[in-house]
Amino acid sequence: MSSSDQINAIVDAIISRVNDNTEALGGLISVTERDEEPTYIEPLTSYVIPFVEGRDTIGIYANGEEHSYPIHIVAFYKYSDLATGLRPVRNWGLAALDLFTRTNATITTTSALGVACGAETAGATLEIGYWRNGDYVMHFWTLGLQVKQIV
Repeated sequence: MSSSDQINAIVDAIISRVNDNTEALGGLISVTERDEEPTYIEPLTSYVIPFVEGRDTIGIYANGEEHSYPIHIVAFYKYSDLATGLRPVRNWGLAALDLFTRTNATITTTSALGVACGAETAGATLEIGYWRNGDYVMHFWTLGLQVKQIV
């Protein structure tokens, strides 16, 4: 099975894990894959963005490769003022972190070809922020995962 098939299977597993936890992440209504941060943002949307702000570093061995690559997950929330969204959005960002650390750091799935695939979260960053947009404030969290995968 190709490297791309195995990496895409892990991306799909991450999307599924976020989709399975939308309520714990603030009632997200949409989780999709993107290749860049969107120019138009709908509140309560989340995007999984593989290889953003980084690259796939590959260790080559006799029987396969070890891939180490970034995946960012970002979610957006709309509030009428700044203070109301600060703590909930931070809590949801930390809840997203919990989905991929400690006992949840292992990501396993079966590819579309029926092959078992696995990866580990090897590091993470979390950014919480906001910007004012006219009469409302858009809050967001961005979870950056460093994923290691043997293919």
